[in-house]
Amino acid sequence: GACTLAALSKMCILSLLLPFYTSGNYQPFENPLLDSYLGAWVIFLYTSLFVDLLGISLASLGVRGILTFKNPLLLSVSPQDFWGRRWNLVIHGLIKRSVFVPLNSLGLLPSSGKLRSFVAAMLGFSISGVFHEYLCHMTFNPMYAKLMSGYHITFFLLQGILTSGELVARQYIYNSMGVKESSIPLAFRVCYTTLFLMPTAFLFLDPLKEGGLFKDIELMMPRVTVTYTRH
Repeated sequence: GACTLAALSKMCILSLLLPFYTSGNYQPFENPLLDSYLGAWVIFLYTSLFVDLLGISLASLGVRGILTFKNPLLLSVSPQDFWGRRWNLVIHGLIKRSVFVPLNSLGLLPSSGKLRSFVAAMLGFSISGVFHEYLCHMTFNPMYAKLMSGYHITFFLLQGILTSGELVARQYIYNSMGVKESSIPLAFRVCYTTLFLMPTAFLFLDPLKEGGLFKDIELMMPRVTVTYTRH
């Protein structure tokens, strides 16, 4: 079905994209923002491919999977939209159910709406950072893991602070100008979101590069070799 077609499409794109990305020390464009954007695409395609394959396996057992990604790199209109509504919704929902809801029900979160949202966001980003640090230490060569220790927790904490601050600033600017956010062209908001997220992306991508993840993904992808023999 559609899930199988999506998985095959992502596999083909990765097969073409990875050799270009991994050549030249992961700097095919020699521009930090463009190189990070390409790296983000590789991570998205690989992660969503894994989810698609899992969905196909579940479908064969008669189980319907849930939507994990909602086109985060092409349709996110704000950092909050990217992290809260489009990127890895399974983990987002898991953190919300296992951390935010219990703490809220126990009255351990601030009563103020904005402050509570900020605390909840920082909790979610902190847990994501710790989880990714753990994955790197358990998966990669200990030397690389130690060398890149702290990159992921720094990335997620920065994203929590920047995303919360950007939301407050954006709402203030729109309200003071009397402009509705929906009146801003979609393409502009998507480009703005991308430019906002990319400057810190190296903190997330560099440990994965050093650990060899992209090289491993490249080895997993099918290859087609065309040879020509002259007679």
